[in-house]
Amino acid sequence: MNVAHQCLVLPLCCIATTIIPAQCEDADARRRDEVQAVITSASRELREATPIPLDPNQEQAAQARQKLTALVASLSDTSGSEPGQKAAASLLAAGAHRSLAAIALAQAEWIEADHRMIRTSVHGMINTASRLDALVQGLEAINTDTEQAQLTRDRDEAQEQLHENGQQMADLDGPIGELTKKNRDDQAEVERLRTEANGLRREAADRGRAAGFTMYEQAVQLGRQADRIEYEIALREIELRYEQQPQHNIAQARAEHAQAQIDAIDDALSSLGDLVQTSAQQAETTRAMLTEFRNAIGAAIRELNQTASGPLKQLYDRAATQLESAVAKANAAAKSVKGDRADAARIEAARARQNLGRMHWSVAQGLDDHIALRQRLAAAPTVFGADSGGAESIAELDAAREAASEQAEAAYTDALDILGQASGRTARRDVESLTNSINQALAALSGEPID
Repeated sequence: MNVAHQCLVLPLCCIATTIIPAQCEDADARRRDEVQAVITSASRELREATPIPLDPNQEQAAQARQKLTALVASLSDTSGSEPGQKAAASLLAAGAHRSLAAIALAQAEWIEADHRMIRTSVHGMINTASRLDALVQGLEAINTDTEQAQLTRDRDEAQEQLHENGQQMADLDGPIGELTKKNRDDQAEVERLRTEANGLRREAADRGRAAGFTMYEQAVQLGRQADRIEYEIALREIELRYEQQPQHNIAQARAEHAQAQIDAIDDALSSLGDLVQTSAQQAETTRAMLTEFRNAIGAAIRELNQTASGPLKQLYDRAATQLESAVAKANAAAKSVKGDRADAARIEAARARQNLGRMHWSVAQGLDDHIALRQRLAAAPTVFGADSGGAESIAELDAAREAASEQAEAAYTDALDILGQASGRTARRDVESLTNSINQALAALSGEPID
């Protein structure tokens, strides 16, 4: 039987002797030290695991997710620790849960952005398919002047979009190239400084503490210089990854979409050229093109529905679970401490609720966009078919959108309620900032104009 077990099973012996109490106290102190070591390590790891990468599919995000999950597990056992340590562990776990949710939400936003591009493409295909259907219906009149003019205007618009996005890509190529070259050159300089600093450290060690002190200081200065350059590299990398490159990718995708529209319209115009002489053949060709558009629209809708009900829903569910855990952990921390520490825990809980509100709002916005697309398809059942949108009815999607909006409003309101419990002067600035941000979100959610 070990000492800790003796203290639990035989408390009277711990009171009646002089040796065992000291042993118990030693065991308790060791346990508190162990918990403190876990808290210190977790705090450092939590800082290292953030910020979340923009591209959530990269290996860096997977590593961050793995570290955060392990961090939460390491903080789960705080038995034998002091209330302050339990609160600190809960607060760190809340932050880790919120970071895990951020990774899932970043992945979800990646999918949502892809969905927006697909819907934009589908809207364009609906426009063209609707015109092709109208063309087929009017072939017997052997008069396609109106349709040709409309397709020409569509082509001109697509050509203008292609030019604009091509120009945007060209404008971004220069800054991207300059930032990339600067980072490459600075990285070489960092490696040179590190190498020189390491050489000075070795020489300082060889000369001894007194004689090598100056060299050691020089090595430290070189290391700091390298650190500053690495920091500048990181800032430029953030600009590249989060600003320049995403803008370039979006412009490229839009340019490719515009070119695809131009190619499709060119095919249509080419086919219309012989329509007067070969009306029957042209009708068959146009119907085949319309079928291709229908099939492409159907495939796109199926992809949207499958992704929305599968990976996207799973990511939102995962994020919601992590955020609810973050709220629970933060609330637990707030209950076990007082004053500024309790306010800090409440603010963490409010942030998690705010993130949950944003998540539900994102869901509602995605559904709103999808409903608009489905309504366009439903408005022309003879062109696209009565079941072209999928199994879920528009009414069901609208009910889901309303539910998501209500959940967003409830989460934001809960966040305000939590912030109302933070009364300390130290937390005042954070409380005011969060309150203003949440009130603006609620106003936008209700359709009010934002100043």
